[in-house]
Amino acid sequence: VLSMAMAGDRFLPVRKSLLPEATDLLSRVLFFPHQAQGMLIREYVDQEKTNLIHLIEGLMNDKPAYAHERFLGTMCAGEPYRLSECGTIEDVGRITPEDLTAFHGEVVRSAPMDVFFHGDCSPDVAAEVLGGMFDIRNRRAQFFPDTVVEVPPRPLIERIEECDVEQSQLIMGWRTSSRWGNPDALEMLFFCSLLGAFPHSRLFTIVREREGLAYHVDSSLDQSKGVMFVHAGIDCADFRRAVAMVEGQVADIASGNMRDDEIEQTRKALIDRVRGMEDHPSEKIYSLLEMVIHGYVLTTVELVRKIASVDRGAIMNAARKVRLDTVYCLAQKESGNGKGG
Repeated sequence: VLSMAMAGDRFLPVRKSLLPEATDLLSRVLFFPHQAQGMLIREYVDQEKTNLIHLIEGLMNDKPAYAHERFLGTMCAGEPYRLSECGTIEDVGRITPEDLTAFHGEVVRSAPMDVFFHGDCSPDVAAEVLGGMFDIRNRRAQFFPDTVVEVPPRPLIERIEECDVEQSQLIMGWRTSSRWGNPDALEMLFFCSLLGAFPHSRLFTIVREREGLAYHVDSSLDQSKGVMFVHAGIDCADFRRAVAMVEGQVADIASGNMRDDEIEQTRKALIDRVRGMEDHPSEKIYSLLEMVIHGYVLTTVELVRKIASVDRGAIMNAARKVRLDTVYCLAQKESGNGKGG
């Protein structure tokens, strides 16, 4: 993703639009990066390789992120989804200016491209400027394969790895078989949010506050992949109790054991989040990009209307569809891991 922010025309001291200049700059960066003899500059490539290697090495110091990478390697073994966007140190080390130049040419010729603009400008003017700068007549876009990998029901995968951490990182993963654009997409989002996306949600109020089983805990949904996650920082000795408590909350929701007020709090929080994106252009654009990729674009008004229509039965149905696939724990060394009893 390439992005650029600029001052709005009405805030400039002279009546001049920055859009043509900004778009021209972005276009040149994307299509015509600095080269020597038809090749990306070796010095620049080496510098970016070093930066990327440092980023990968630094992942080990970010224990929640490191645990998530290890978790994906377990839950999604053999699936492209397991691969880190940063790659591996070995992969980065093999990159050459020649290979990177060839790859850049392939991307600009064939990768799907969407251009979004958010600002105080006529849509017709923006379309004319952007259409002229990003000439797509010679592009042959190739589309990506389906991101949902249907995994047949299988025994629960459980993996515990010891590491030098102050608190253990518990991650649980469910297959939802639902992604953005499916009829149950908003119902699945509502269920995940009621489970653990907000301070009033089940995981925070029960698992963390009432039971004291987690330092932090939340749920999230990847509606491109069709998976739901729960992340929690725990004492390793509480591993079994924490897993059982989280599973219990999912089962409670599936059985309809929900208070009216927590349903309405979740509805309000989701609607506030959707409306709040209007004040954050980058968030709105990323949301639109995801919807465009899945071919199901909703306006803010339409999203609010659909969230407002989700009822108790729909939430129960969503909770019943998810299937716990993997439980992973990056555990503290030399402490009880709760594996027994």
